[in-house]
Amino acid sequence: MKDGVRPTSLRAIVGNLPPQSVATFAIRIAAIGAEFACVLLLARLLGVEAYGRFAFAMSLVAIAVVPAMFGFDRLLIREVAASRVAYAWDSMKGLLVRAAQVTALASLVIVCVLTLVARRYQAVDAEMAVAFAFAAALVPMIAFVRLQQAALQGLGHVPVGLAAESLIQPLMLAALLLTLVAGGPLQPGSTTALAIQVCASGTALVVASLLLRRRLPAPVVSATERFRNREWLPAGAVFMWLVGMSAVLVNVDTLLVGALLGPAEAGAYRVASQLAMFVGFPLAAVSIAMAPTIAALHSQGRHAELDLRVQHASRVIFAVAGVVAVCATLAGRPLLTALGPGFDHAYPATLILVAAYLFHAAMATSTYLLFMTAHERLAAIIFTAGAASHVGLGFILIPRFGIAGAAIAAGSSLALVSAASALLAWKKTGINATIFTSMQRIAHLLRQGWLSLSMRSSRDYWERRYRLGMTSGPGSTGELARFKAEVLNSFVREHGVQTVIEFGCGDGTQLALADYPRYLGIDVSPAAIEMCRKRFYGDESKSFRLQQGQTALGQTELADLTLSLDVIYHLLEDDVYATYLADLFGASRHWVIVYSSNREVAVRARHVRHRPFVDDVRQRHPGFELVRKIDNPLPAESFADFYVFRRLLPVAASRE
Repeated sequence: MKDGVRPTSLRAIVGNLPPQSVATFAIRIAAIGAEFACVLLLARLLGVEAYGRFAFAMSLVAIAVVPAMFGFDRLLIREVAASRVAYAWDSMKGLLVRAAQVTALASLVIVCVLTLVARRYQAVDAEMAVAFAFAAALVPMIAFVRLQQAALQGLGHVPVGLAAESLIQPLMLAALLLTLVAGGPLQPGSTTALAIQVCASGTALVVASLLLRRRLPAPVVSATERFRNREWLPAGAVFMWLVGMSAVLVNVDTLLVGALLGPAEAGAYRVASQLAMFVGFPLAAVSIAMAPTIAALHSQGRHAELDLRVQHASRVIFAVAGVVAVCATLAGRPLLTALGPGFDHAYPATLILVAAYLFHAAMATSTYLLFMTAHERLAAIIFTAGAASHVGLGFILIPRFGIAGAAIAAGSSLALVSAASALLAWKKTGINATIFTSMQRIAHLLRQGWLSLSMRSSRDYWERRYRLGMTSGPGSTGELARFKAEVLNSFVREHGVQTVIEFGCGDGTQLALADYPRYLGIDVSPAAIEMCRKRFYGDESKSFRLQQGQTALGQTELADLTLSLDVIYHLLEDDVYATYLADLFGASRHWVIVYSSNREVAVRARHVRHRPFVDDVRQRHPGFELVRKIDNPLPAESFADFYVFRRLLPVAASRE
C-alpha cells in the first residue's frame, strides 16, 4: 500500500473515502429497501405475466432515456465539477442551459416515436400499447430528473442529488402501491402500475428541480452563458453511446426474454435480475459519490491522492458487496417462492447474476475512472463490445436454456466489460482501481485464458502469445533461468561444444544468460524471431531462423549440441511432436539436452500436453542414449528436469 498506509479495519478504510460517501451509502441503503419493497409488492400484486409487461416497459424506458439525455448527464458531473474548481460560472450556466435544450428536443422525438409504436400495437396487444404510451410519458420525466441530479453531483451535493430519484421516487411508488394493497380504488394490473410510476417520477422531477434551484451558486444565476458546443456535443455523443451501451447491458436481457419467451418469463427473470443487482449497489453508491472527486483530483494533477482514495474505496465496495451477495444467495429462493407461482424457477438465474455482480464489484470504480479522466471513448468501445456480446449470447442461449441462458449472457458480458475497464483504466492512468494488488497478474491471466480458449494449434498459440506482448514464460526468468544457464554453460565448457542449435528459442530471455561460441535459434513464431533479432542485434555469434515448413535446416546442417528448453510439453499435435523430435535429434552431431516433463498426466491448461518423451526417444531414435538426468531444484515452480542424451553412432554424411 502506498505511503505506508495499510487499513486494518472497515472503519479505517471508510475514513479515507470522500466525506459524502457515508451519506450516499445511507441514501443508497434506503433506496435499496424502497426499491426492493416495490419489486416485491409489484410482483406479488400483478402476478408473473402482468409484472413481466411492467418490467418490459421499464426496461424500454431505461434504454430510451439515454438518447433523450444525449450524454449530458455524465458530462454535467465532470464539467460542472471542473467549472466549480476553476470558478468558470459562465461555462457552467451555458452547459446547464444547453443540456436542458438538447434533452427537451431529444425527448420530444422519442415521445413521438413511442407514441407511434403504441398506436401500431393497439390492434395486436392493447395492454402492450398502453405500456408503450406510459413509457413515452416517463422518458422526459426521468431524463430531466437525472440531468438535475447530475448537476447537483457536479456541484458537490451528491447525497442531495441522489435524493429525488433514489429516495423520493421509490418511496412514492411504494406508498401508492401500499394504498392499492389496502384496497384503494384502482385494480392491480400493468397499466395501473405504470400509471403509479408516472406519478412517482413526476414527484421526483418537482423535488429535483427545487433542490437544484436552491443549491445553484449565485454567480451562476447572474452569469452570462458561455457555450462550448464544439466540445460539449461530441463529448456528449460519446457519453450517450457509453451510457446507452451500459443501459443495454443492464436491460436488454429482460427485453430479449420478453420477446423470445413471453411476458411471464420476463417477469420471473426481472425479479431475479433485480435481486442480484443489489450486489452492485455498493459500487454504484461509492462511484456516484466519488465521480466529482475523481474529476477534480485528475484536473488538479493530484494523482497520488486519487490513487489512494480509489484503492481504499475498492475495499469498501467489495466488502459490502460480499455481504449483500451472501444475503441474496441465502434469501433468494424463499423470496422468489413467496412471490407466488411462476417466480421460484428463477433462482438459478439469480445465483449466476449474483456471481457476475460480485466480480463487477471487485473491479470497483474502474469504469468511472475512465470516463471521469477523459477516456470516455475507450469506455464507449468497451461497453459497445459488451453490449454486442450480450445481445449475441442472448439470442443464442435464451432459446436453448431459458432465463438461465439470459443470466449467463448478461453475467458474461458484465464480466467482460468490468475486466476490460479495469485493465484499460490501469493502462491509461496508472491506477489500479480493483481489489487485486497486481494488475499485471490479472492482465496475464486474462490474456492466458483468452489464448487457451481461442487457439487453433500450438504454432498459433505461441505466435498470438508473442503478438500480445507476452513472454516465453516464468521459466525464462528468476532462479529457474539462472539454474538452466549454469547447467548449460558448464556443459558447453566441459565438453568443448562449439556450435549450438536450439529448437524453440522463444523471445530470447533465457538466451541472454547463455555463453555459447556459435548459436542458431529456430522458432515457429515470426514474432519470436523478430524479437530475438532485435534483442541480439550486432552479436555475430548468434543467428535466428524461422521454421516455416517441416524443417528449418538444410540436409547437412549439424551442431555439436541441440537444445529443447520448455518446448516438448507445449507440442499438442502428434505429428508436430514427431517432426520436432526428428529435427532435434537429427541435427545433433554429439549431444542433445532436453528440459521438459517426462510423464503423461492430464492438466487443465489447453496449451500443455505432458508426454513420456524419453520412451519415445528410445523407440524412435535408438542412435542416442540417455546418459544423465539433472533434477530441477525448484519443483514447486517447474515440473521439468534436464535430460542429457549422447549420440552412440557416428552421424551419417547426410541426414535422413
